[in-house]
Amino acid sequence: MSDVLVNPVLTLSLTKGVVYSLAFSPDGQKIAGSGGVLWSLFLGKENVIRIWDSRSGSLCSKLPEHLNFVSAVAFSSDGSTLISGSLDGTIKLWDARTFLTQFTIDESSPTPWRFDGKPLRMSLPKIDSIALHPNQQWIAAGDISGGVTLWDIQSREKLTVVGKHEAFTSIAFSPDGTLLATCDDHAGYNLFDVPSGRRVYPPPGKFVFGRLDGTDWATFAPQLKTSMFSPDGKVLAGGCYRGTIRLWDVETGNEICKIKGSTVKGVKARISSLIFSKNGNHLISADCNGKIKVWDLQTQQCMCVLEGHSREICSIALSPDGNTLVSSSLDRTVRFWRSSFLSK
Repeated sequence: MSDVLVNPVLTLSLTKGVVYSLAFSPDGQKIAGSGGVLWSLFLGKENVIRIWDSRSGSLCSKLPEHLNFVSAVAFSSDGSTLISGSLDGTIKLWDARTFLTQFTIDESSPTPWRFDGKPLRMSLPKIDSIALHPNQQWIAAGDISGGVTLWDIQSREKLTVVGKHEAFTSIAFSPDGTLLATCDDHAGYNLFDVPSGRRVYPPPGKFVFGRLDGTDWATFAPQLKTSMFSPDGKVLAGGCYRGTIRLWDVETGNEICKIKGSTVKGVKARISSLIFSKNGNHLISADCNGKIKVWDLQTQQCMCVLEGHSREICSIALSPDGNTLVSSSLDRTVRFWRSSFLSK
């Protein structure tokens, strides 16, 4: 384990709420951060998207139109559009130059509260994750019930509904757009064909991660908090609740390696976010102990540790040139990091 420590070059502090999702614009000049006050009674007050200048950290714009926690944000690959998803049940597309709303896909319930034998609670669906397809025509949106819906942006119609994933985990398209990966609390991960929604992994009838297709038996499967494809699309990385990072061969489903994360007083640090370096040779992980680590995937060794956050890290984003990393945490800070280790 490397003892190279990297300190943040800039720290932004929020008076209320947290930033749950971060995204760099394709030109690297702006950073979008979404979040708010989860389950707050003050709907719309702090549930905003913030746009920062990536060099100075100055606030460029504040987008307050969502009525509840803004759980996910992403830029289109050409930088013209910003997409956001919220627990208010809507997906919004914004003009990334003017930051005006282009249109809204509304999946919110007409009866937002219900009683189903449990305490009164907000009804579903509530968007907790989004992913933009490489062709920029489709959006995958996950909700906290575990379903994932594929939307056509132009027609604003549903293409298909697939499942499942853990609530508040990531979903991701492969770089070529043929696959959609979702996290699963029983089977590690699932891969779906795009746009049909047909599940291609685990295949029907195959015993995978201690679960046979169609059953929900208790299992020691890796419970994934986050997942991400490598730049070439051949590897899927998963960050586990039990503190490990696992890499799988996308074509075969075989595990390539397992990287053990850190522990504090014997407790494994849950991996909350992952991102590959631009060349795919390194992986950056963030955990619930506030640590960010850069891993060499060939040696499976930690190259450096980025320290500064005092609580769980919600999201990390790497600039297009690979020189700047931005992270957000439950400690209500957004930190900027610059190091040669990040671009390797």
